[in-house]
Formats: sequence, structure tokens, C-alpha cells
Amino acid sequence: MRRFPMLLTVAVLLAGRGTPSLASAVPIAGSKLKIGTVNSPHIRLETTKTISTDNTNNTASDPVLHGGSIRIFSTTGDVFDHTYPLPVSIQWRYYGLPGQNRGYDYIDSTKANGPIGVVRIRNNKMTRVIGTGLDFSLHTNPDPVTVVLTLGDRSYCMTFGGAAFKFIPNTKFTSLRAPAPASCP
Repeated sequence: MRRFPMLLTVAVLLAGRGTPSLASAVPIAGSKLKIGTVNSPHIRLETTKTISTDNTNNTASDPVLHGGSIRIFSTTGDVFDHTYPLPVSIQWRYYGLPGQNRGYDYIDSTKANGPIGVVRIRNNKMTRVIGTGLDFSLHTNPDPVTVVLTLGDRSYCMTFGGAAFKFIPNTKFTSLRAPAPASCP
């Protein structure tokens, strides 16, 4: 008779061990976004002092353990919306020793997991994303362009455009000093 409550307790505990639920995205400021289509659609994204990796090692927010993704989209111009996975793999590494919470590196020079080749996150210092072979076109102005970076169960969003952008049809869209958006998609 006592066995049933014990089994039920174990089943409830195991049921709670699923994939961590994705928390709401946090709006952050972006320093620079360059997307272009010369040779191959590509991206270069930079932020400064906006992503904290404090106390994230070995938690649901650790991309070394849980992976991540980058979503790039625009609802104007040629309209595009693509999410590129940054899966749990040997491409993710700690910057510094595990437990120091200094940051993360994702380096996929062979593009084995998709078009994003580099993601560098330094605790409260800078974030850089570089990728080639993405899926978008720039025939018409995409302003604004939104980027959502997900690291484990944490997401950060940036919206580039507004007054500080440059657009050259079929070539590039560049935006500098994007303030944090009021909300995330």
C-alpha cells in the first residue's frame, strides 16, 4: 500500500525534469548590426555591456549545456524571419574555467550546425555574432531588423534601424547604436 504514493512522488519529480521553459526575452541595446548580400547573405552583430553571464554556468541559462539560437527577422522590406540553431555541441565552450562565469564561445568554422560561425559572449563587456550563408534578401529596405539571441533559457532582443541606419539595395543594411527596444517580440 505504501508503494503507490512513493511511485507517484517519483513520477511527479521526473515529470518536472523536462526541457527548461523559455523565459521572456530581455530588451538590450545593440552597438552595431551589419547584414549584407554581397557574395552570400551574412551578419555581423555587436553589443557592449549588455549580457551578464554571472551565475549562469551549470544552470538552465548555460548554452554549453543547453545550446541556444539566433533569430533574425524583419516585417518590412523583403520580410524575413529565420531562426538559426546553436545546438549543444563541441562548438560551445566556456570562456575561462567552468564556474568563473566569464562568458561563452561558440565557434563552428566548418558550419556543421548552420550558418552561424562565431558567437562570443563576455560577461558585461561584449557580444559578437558572425555568420554567412543566411537566408534573406535586401531588395528593399528591411528597417527595422530585430535579432533575438537565446542562450539556454535566457533570451535577449535588439531592434536595429530607426534614425541610425544605412541601406544600399541588394547590398547591405547597417545600423549603429540601437537603444534597447521597449519590448521584445
